[in-house]
Amino acid sequence: MVRNLRAAGFKTKPGEWAGLAIASAALSFAVMLAVLLANAFGALESISIALTTAALAAFLVKRAPEAAARSRAEAIEVDLPACLRSIATELSFNSPFERAIESAAGYGECGRAFAKALRNAKRGKPFHQALRAMADDYDSLQLKRACTQLSFAFEQGEAAGLRQLAGEFSAAQRERVKRYSAKQGVLSLAFIVCGGIVPAFFGAYAIIGSAFLDSSFTPGQILFAFVIFFPLLDATVLYYLRLSAPKVLG
Repeated sequence: MVRNLRAAGFKTKPGEWAGLAIASAALSFAVMLAVLLANAFGALESISIALTTAALAAFLVKRAPEAAARSRAEAIEVDLPACLRSIATELSFNSPFERAIESAAGYGECGRAFAKALRNAKRGKPFHQALRAMADDYDSLQLKRACTQLSFAFEQGEAAGLRQLAGEFSAAQRERVKRYSAKQGVLSLAFIVCGGIVPAFFGAYAIIGSAFLDSSFTPGQILFAFVIFFPLLDATVLYYLRLSAPKVLG
C-alpha cells in the first residue's frame, strides 16, 4: 500500500486510505439499502445487495492507488523514448549532461520528472541518486531501466545505449496498441450485450412473467433495474475499456 500510494503521487498515509475505504463501504451500504427498501425489495435481499455494493466500493477505493500508479507510470512511459532520444542527441554533440537532461524537460509527465531530477542535482544531490529517486517515484520498470542507463551514460558519456533503449520502448508501445486493438472488439461486443440485449430480455421476461408465469416484478424493482443496475453495468464495461486503453504513443 505504501509503495502504491507513493507511485500514485498521493500524500495520504496507508491508515488514512484504509479509513476512506471503510467510510466509502459504509456510505454505499446505507444508500443502497435505503434505495432497495424504498423500492419494495425484501429485507434479506436488500441487505445482501447492499453488502455486495459495500464490498465493491471498498475494493475499488482500496485498488484506486494501484490503478493511479499504473496510469501515472503509463503517462511517463509514453514520452520516455522521445526523452531518451533527445538526451542521446545532446550527448552525441558533447553537450554537458545537465543540458542534455534539460532538453527532455518539455515532454509531458516524463519531462517534468526529469526536470525535478535536474533540480535535485543542482541542489547538490549526485546525479545517480537524483535519477534513482526519480525511478522510485514511479512504478515503471521501463523508467528504472532508463535511469540505470542514464547513470551509465553520465559516467561513460556513451549515448548509443540510450538510443537502443528508446527503440525498444517504442516497439513495446506499438505491441501494446496491437493487443488493445484485438481486445477492443470483444469489449465492444460485451458493451452491446450489456447495454441492449440484456435489458431487452429482462423487459420481455418481466412482461411475460407477470402475464403467463408465476413471477412478477414490482414497478420499483423494474425502475431500479433500468435506472441503476443496467447503467451501472454499462459504466463498468466502459470504465474497463478506458482503463485498459494504452496511452497515445509519443
